[in-house]
Amino acid sequence: MRAVANPKILARNLRSLRRKYGNQSRIRVLIVCEGKTEQAYFNAFRKNLRLSGITIEIPKDPGGTAPKNLLDFVRESYAKDCDYDRLYCVFDKDRHSTYLTTQKDIDRLRNAKPSIPIYWIASNPCFEVWIISHFKLHITPFGTSKNVEGSLRRYLTDYQKNDPDLFEKIDSKRETAKSNVKKLLKHQGNNSQADPYTNMHALIEYLEQFIPSK
Repeated sequence: MRAVANPKILARNLRSLRRKYGNQSRIRVLIVCEGKTEQAYFNAFRKNLRLSGITIEIPKDPGGTAPKNLLDFVRESYAKDCDYDRLYCVFDKDRHSTYLTTQKDIDRLRNAKPSIPIYWIASNPCFEVWIISHFKLHITPFGTSKNVEGSLRRYLTDYQKNDPDLFEKIDSKRETAKSNVKKLLKHQGNNSQADPYTNMHALIEYLEQFIPSK
């Protein structure tokens, strides 16, 4: 009796072949975000940087904003369609009780056998820590998301959540943001519970691989 091939193993092998032979036209990334601000940012990132060689799927309604809800959505998506190269859960700490446990669950899934190519991108207190990093290195605690937004408006006076033009307003400073975040993580000991914290640069640097050369 012939053994039935595991579809997840087959999908993983297909992904490896695509990477090996440079077929980026079928690279697939699932990014599940907590808020509409993040969704607008990544949609603009995809559009403005002409990431035609990569599919970024950003569900509009993942069924809740808590980190655990996002993870549940990603796991359900992967169970239905395991032909993804990477899956990302993007969430804030805010007042979410599942902030840390979800990170541990994601790490466990990625390191399991068979593994799921899933990663967490977290910000404390909120996504705006990444935005403010485009303008300065901020290492003193914010305390609340409202305080982050207040500080951000010193640089983006017209900042509003869900701004469809946010990406265009800040992207010229993307290298500064990445540099500042790396300095922040070093200062914070790479502790995702520290305030402030974000590892958004990791997702950005992954996507940058697929920006077509001019």
